Amino acid sequence: MSRLHMTLACGDYDRTKTLQDGSLSPDGIALNYLPLEAEEIFWRMGHHQEFHASEMSLSNYITMTSRGESPFIAIPVYPSRYFRHSCVFINTDRGLDKPEDLSGKRIGVAEYAMTAAVWIRGFMSDDYGVKASDAEWFTGGQEVPGRKERIALRLPPEIKVQPIPQDRTLNDMLDKGEIDAIVSARIPSCYAAGAPHIRRLFPDFKSVEIDYYRRTQLFPIMHTVVIRKDVYEANPWVARSLYTAFCRSKDDAIARMNINTPWPAPSPGSRPRSPSCAMSSATTGGPTASSPTATSSSPSSATWANKGCWRRSQRWRICSRRRCWGTTGCSSGDDPQGSGIHPSGPCGDSGHGRR
Repeated sequence: MSRLHMTLACGDYDRTKTLQDGSLSPDGIALNYLPLEAEEIFWRMGHHQEFHASEMSLSNYITMTSRGESPFIAIPVYPSRYFRHSCVFINTDRGLDKPEDLSGKRIGVAEYAMTAAVWIRGFMSDDYGVKASDAEWFTGGQEVPGRKERIALRLPPEIKVQPIPQDRTLNDMLDKGEIDAIVSARIPSCYAAGAPHIRRLFPDFKSVEIDYYRRTQLFPIMHTVVIRKDVYEANPWVARSLYTAFCRSKDDAIARMNINTPWPAPSPGSRPRSPSCAMSSATTGGPTASSPTATSSSPSSATWANKGCWRRSQRWRICSRRRCWGTTGCSSGDDPQGSGIHPSGPCGDSGHGRR
């Protein structure tokens, strides 16, 4: 029996590497894996349905589904999960210091509807009392002019959103004080270049994110995986086949890791499971508690690092600056204390540009 040919567009992740290189094939599917950047995937799939299946912005998928306009079916696979307190950058010359200072300010964001911005608006409202309607929002390209919303906005009148001029960038406007802050999935170049008046809203974001997880038990989902409805309706079995293949690929990535902590990991039967990982066997995200926080400085932190929802290996260390739970980088030697924060390279704040 011939296999169904499918094209999947997804990021270049360590945990999907066996799907990408062809050493693992979903049952019944001849998979063509296209490793592309998220913005390109979302635009091509969202506007033109160019692929049979793809990674997809969770907020975009939810918006389309809630409007009855989604041409996709999602499966519970989450290639990107990320705490976002590190992703708010402010101009200190504009009188900002603490989260509450964002009320009444001008905030830039590449797309108002992007998932990172949704999560950030959520914790700003829940934890600091700054509602979306308390600020003015400016959308557009962060480093390159001309970016537009992927999803048409239908907002209540109290939410004030306007695009910036087509020849301007949010980075330049932040640097010059024309906007007060940026909410971004990528590090703005003015911050990466060391501009003294640009800093993170949460300089000690690591401890803030630890506290956020302890209080909420949430490890924010950024992206899911979707299948075109026409493909799914003609071949409903592909959902289970792709789901299983993603799980096996993640397990393969974990099995290849050989990063040890000085303390023994608890047995799988003794590890606490987080409520936010109810579908952990499907997620390609990562350890719910530890993505931005795991350290090797104490036995208690080792225990924290092993609270994730894993089915096989507990021998890993988590990198805080990858857009997920990447295995690369964290054992590079730049991080002798195991903090997951590297001074440079794929995990540092040197403007590497990864989400």
